[in-house]
Parts: sequence; C-alpha cells; structure tokens
Amino acid sequence: MTINICKHAKLLRTKLLNLMFRLVDITFGHFPEVLHHNHRFIPERGMMKITLFLEKEPQRIESEAWEKLWQIFPHLRDHQCRGNLCTTQFGQLNQVNSSSPIILTGDSIDLVHLLEHLIIDLQCTIQGMNVCSGITCNYKQPPNKYDIFVECLDRRVGFLTVILAIDILQSILHCTPRLSQCALLIQRAADFCHG
Repeated sequence: MTINICKHAKLLRTKLLNLMFRLVDITFGHFPEVLHHNHRFIPERGMMKITLFLEKEPQRIESEAWEKLWQIFPHLRDHQCRGNLCTTQFGQLNQVNSSSPIILTGDSIDLVHLLEHLIIDLQCTIQGMNVCSGITCNYKQPPNKYDIFVECLDRRVGFLTVILAIDILQSILHCTPRLSQCALLIQRAADFCHG
C-alpha cells in the first residue's frame, strides 16, 4: 500500500517552511531485496519504504543538537547500528560522534541515517516494539535521493513516526526545538496506541 504524499504535502509545507528533506513516498509491504543488508530484519514483519530527497547540503550535527536529541530520544544511546558490522561497500566507516552508537561517515548520508534511527526509536516507543530494524540506502543518481527501510507493525503509526521524526530533526537542526512539545506528542501517540 502506498500513502499518497501529495494530499499531505500542503500540511507539510506549511509546517516545515525551511525544508531539509523532501518526502516523496511511503510504501508499506515486504521488501525481500533488502533483508540481506541487515541480519536483524525479521522476514515475516512488514516494512515501510520511505523515499526522500535531501534538499540542502547538510551541516555537521553539532554537540548541542546531539544533547537535544538525547533529551527527546533517551533510548537512542541504546541503538545498535548494523550490529557489529562497521563496513559498507565503500569501505571502513568512521564514527564521527564517539558519544553516539549510531555509525556516522561524515558524509551527507549521516542526516538521513540519523532520521532512520529517529523513526526506529519512535516506532519502538509508540508501538511498544522491543526490537525494530532499518537500513538507509543512497542512490547513485541522483545522489541526494534516499530510501529508508524500517520494520513497521502499523501503517498509520509508521506514517506518524516519519512525519514526527522529520519535524523533530528539522526543528533541532534549525535551532527551534520544542522539547517539551516533542516529548508530549510522542507520549500521547504511545498512549493512544496502547489504549
């Protein structure tokens, strides 16, 4: 099932005026072609495929932004990035921020990869998932196009987590975080899902 992003685009544009990401599509289903990229994927579990463009050259994620992320997403420190694998087809990865368990390369994919982890964290928090896995893929052409694959139990919650993650990350990068609002929204969504 594909969610039509066009009907939600007006809302997104008014909410996120200084867009870093352009969300193109969210598709739900099974994607066997990516299972071998992450040994933690559960084959029977559905996934969402998020296609987006990085519209601006990303800035480095400063330590203040990391501190805000830790406040909103305290479990982010517990994430395991590709298990113990620290290489890709491009070679050895460097961990740019040693206080983060999220592997960063110092390249533009970092921001999209961080977005993947925020979506995963939101999925776990809102849906009560113990484990959720994902992978970020970069197109060769155009180089600013990405697919994020994340395990997903509920399409509506999946869509919500993508929008929340984009909004929170962009507000932190643009120094306009609403930490208490973010935490309240996440808690309300979790309460709604758990009755």
